[in-house]
Amino acid sequence: MITLALLLGMAAAGMAVATALRTPGAPFILAAGILLALSGAPLDASLVEGGLALSATFLVFVLGAQMDPSHIGREGRAALRIGLVHLGAILLVGLPVGFALAGDLRTSAYFVLSLGAGSTLLVFDLLRRRERFYEPIGRVVIGVLLIENALVLTALSTLTALDGGLGAAALALSAVLLLVLLARVVTQFVGPFVLERLELDDEERLLFVLAVLFAFSGLAHLMSLPAVVGAFFGGAALARFPLGAFVRGHVISFEDFFIATFYVTLGASVPIPTVEELAAEGALVLAMLALSPFLLLRVARSEGLTVRASLEAVSLIVPCGELCILIAMIGLSAGHLREDSFRVILTVAAATMVIAPALSSDFVLDRMTRWYPLGFRKTPRLPLTEHVLLLGCGDSGRVVLDALMDRGQSVVVLDDDPGVVAGLNDEGVAAFRGDGGDPAQLMRVGMKDARAVVSFMRRIGDNERLLQISPHPPVFVRVFSDAEAARVEGAGGHAVVESELGKTAFMSWFAGFDRARGGNRDDQHLPMV
Repeated sequence: MITLALLLGMAAAGMAVATALRTPGAPFILAAGILLALSGAPLDASLVEGGLALSATFLVFVLGAQMDPSHIGREGRAALRIGLVHLGAILLVGLPVGFALAGDLRTSAYFVLSLGAGSTLLVFDLLRRRERFYEPIGRVVIGVLLIENALVLTALSTLTALDGGLGAAALALSAVLLLVLLARVVTQFVGPFVLERLELDDEERLLFVLAVLFAFSGLAHLMSLPAVVGAFFGGAALARFPLGAFVRGHVISFEDFFIATFYVTLGASVPIPTVEELAAEGALVLAMLALSPFLLLRVARSEGLTVRASLEAVSLIVPCGELCILIAMIGLSAGHLREDSFRVILTVAAATMVIAPALSSDFVLDRMTRWYPLGFRKTPRLPLTEHVLLLGCGDSGRVVLDALMDRGQSVVVLDDDPGVVAGLNDEGVAAFRGDGGDPAQLMRVGMKDARAVVSFMRRIGDNERLLQISPHPPVFVRVFSDAEAARVEGAGGHAVVESELGKTAFMSWFAGFDRARGGNRDDQHLPMV
């Protein structure tokens, strides 16, 4: 009981620090476990080991239950290309480092598999917090993680079976394919029948979910596969909507507990790395942060993602996470990985998890987008007067741009994404690269002489600075909540809530406002709907 109390107490302390800093808690809970081990507190080694194994199995099950392939949709091609290129980049990094640290191919293979497993739970948390989960960028990232995790776990199953020769490895691969087939059967037939047609209460449904977890884990064990491989495909069997929504709703109350248990027990059971190991870890982190993004950005841009979306996707895909650590644990327990190599992988995972939220933040992404080189492109010269100034041209902005141009209205676009600007220039649209929150740049694109300004800028503070410029033409601002709408209206703008924004609705507002002004010489170009 003392061991359990100490572990849970340190996990709570680590989570409290993370909550105060508004950052994911995994790295801090891990650090809390390490501090507990360094303190010399009496810990029951068997309890720590058992808690680590149980929490790891449940963690991978939750991870699989969040991998709904139907969520990816039409972004599957982009996810497949980016995922394969990322694994190729990890191969280039992991193999040399593995040879340098241990001098054998098996260690190198574990490095590649560990570094190729993304931080799925961390990424899902960040996507939900930033409301990107259902956007194209979220679908691409989720697709990449699904593809990489499935490939990595399949490769892990064959790697752990190589002691028995190529025949044993082939049997392990066949066993994985059997799990995939069974997961498909549960998804299509068993799950819908049990959860939708049988009149079960909540407790009985939860028992069914846990039965799937233990059935797949037990079957994996019987087929000499790592139990976490079975847990992952068991979760994936219940991931599709509406099963996935039900499962996540039932296990979310356990998820935080097992995540905290996993990281605090892991920290309490891992020795501290030496100075030489820290140097190798630092070099590996730098290699990951330098090589992978360089290759992935080119692929993401070739798939049609904007510069900013490409940068955000890469910053979320590169970090390692919980599955990376689990793979290293399996290699260590099987005797395939030395403790010094395990500590290297663990430190890399912890470091990248700490860095990921900062690298993918709006603050960093905005600056990286501005620094992104694009080469010289001549901007069309048009008279900047009586035009509509469009600030930001993403998906919603593009709808409005097309509608205005279809009706002969002169439009000028100001966007901070060089890829968007270049594409619009190629189409003959007057587009400029710049920050819509910068008054000097707004003057450069003729804001004071514009007929109206339509802002799709994400941050409400930028829109408030826009409205402080005096005098200014009518300003329409896309907002996401009633609170933001009140701030815009209070500053003298016209708020349009995103949930109500549509092509016809917007053009009606614009035309109605113009009529209220008494019309002008360009009335024949205004869309009257």
